[in-house]
Amino acid sequence: AGTLVESSYVGRALFSKSNVTFAFVTAKTALVGDEAGVRRVLDRIHDGVLKRTLPQATIDILETKGVLTASSFDLSTTIATAGSREFSFPFAFVKGMKTGRAFTKVESPMLTVSANLAYGSEAEAKAGADKLQPLANMASLGAATGVIPKLEGLQITPSQSNIDVRFQVSEQGVRGLISRLPSVLNLPQ
Repeated sequence: AGTLVESSYVGRALFSKSNVTFAFVTAKTALVGDEAGVRRVLDRIHDGVLKRTLPQATIDILETKGVLTASSFDLSTTIATAGSREFSFPFAFVKGMKTGRAFTKVESPMLTVSANLAYGSEAEAKAGADKLQPLANMASLGAATGVIPKLEGLQITPSQSNIDVRFQVSEQGVRGLISRLPSVLNLPQ
């Protein structure tokens, strides 16, 4: 719900909807986050204080040749009490998770999605992988009903204290999902 609101900050256009704000900083780069976070980054750009403070794993993803999109997160600092919480389905796999990173690449005619989820221990990673399997089953059901595209070759692989997730989506599936996004996000068409 809500409408897309355009505003200006340090000479740049900001677009906000439902506590999500984005701003284009180059022809190929957009900032996305809550408004305060986007404004902090724009302040740093405006003030010329551009120091890389990203974890090396995130930098590695961003510098990978052919990456279309990339994201990473660190739950060990943003949700300090995550280890003591009980997460309910479908997010039970988050318990014990410390960090995650994901990226997409075009490997014609497919879009490949790869993710790595890091946990505090091997046991937590195994438990997380076990909790992800029902989501994979839900994705198969969603694909069978046409709600989401088919996730081809879905692999959920625990390895030591990590889980590697990989799947592919056909170009047709991506196009279908993108065409449905305005109605899913309740955007004007």
